[in-house]
Amino acid sequence: MREHARLFRLTTPGNPCESTAQTAMAIMEHLLLQIPHPKAKTRECNDALKRRWESWKAGDIYELLSEAKAIQGNLEQSRPEMTDEALAKVFNRLMISGK
Repeated sequence: MREHARLFRLTTPGNPCESTAQTAMAIMEHLLLQIPHPKAKTRECNDALKRRWESWKAGDIYELLSEAKAIQGNLEQSRPEMTDEALAKVFNRLMISGK
């Protein structure tokens, strides 16, 4: 949260870091909070977050981006195609359960 507040303070008009800070704010959560794989346990997610946070603080953005691309590529390969009917059933079930 502190990092988000720090970046927000940098977005003041006229600040030379304004556009970079806005971009960083937009991608920070996406890079840090991705689930490592679909069946990841809480411990794996926590370990990944800690490791990614250290990379973020060190400024290793390219490392985080390459990891995010790899995760997204793996998710797209492992995700089966759903028919519209199957998607509607899943959506309905999740809505009924309050999710």
